[in-house]
Amino acid sequence: MTDLHSAKEYEIESDNDVGLAFIRAKVNAYLSITARAEVRRDHVTAAEIWKPTDNMWTAGTRFSPSRLLQRLTLRIGCWKNH
Repeated sequence: MTDLHSAKEYEIESDNDVGLAFIRAKVNAYLSITARAEVRRDHVTAAEIWKPTDNMWTAGTRFSPSRLLQRLTLRIGCWKNH
C-alpha cells in the first residue's frame, strides 16, 4: 500500500521491476523476491486489508481515497535456510 501523494506511483510507472528481501535471523533464513509491480486504485480492497500500522506509509484513515495498492507479480524467488 502506498499514498497517492508519494512518488511511488511514478517510480513504478517508470520502472516496474522491484526487489524484496525478508530475513528471519532466528533460523538464519533469507527470502529474496524479484517481481513486476503495478499500482491500482482499488479503494474497496485497500479498506479491507488496511491495518493501523499502514499509517506509517499512508496518511488518513482506513477509507482514505489517497491509498494506492501495489500489486506484485512474482518473477523469481530464492529461499535460503542455513
